[in-house]
Amino acid sequence: MDGEPSTGAFFDSLAQFYRTAYLRWIDATKRRPEQRAVRIAEMVVLLTAGIKERPKG
Repeated sequence: MDGEPSTGAFFDSLAQFYRTAYLRWIDATKRRPEQRAVRIAEMVVLLTAGIKERPKG
């Protein structure tokens, strides 16, 4: 999110619940490190679009 300051600002403006949910979702990739980059990229896209919560499923 360093390259997208508005995305970082949006993330910082989210309630703690939403920030924690995103970080737990990223952290759940410990056993599959190749999935981590994919989830981070998806998170940046969602946050740039102004979406508070990732879609379930």
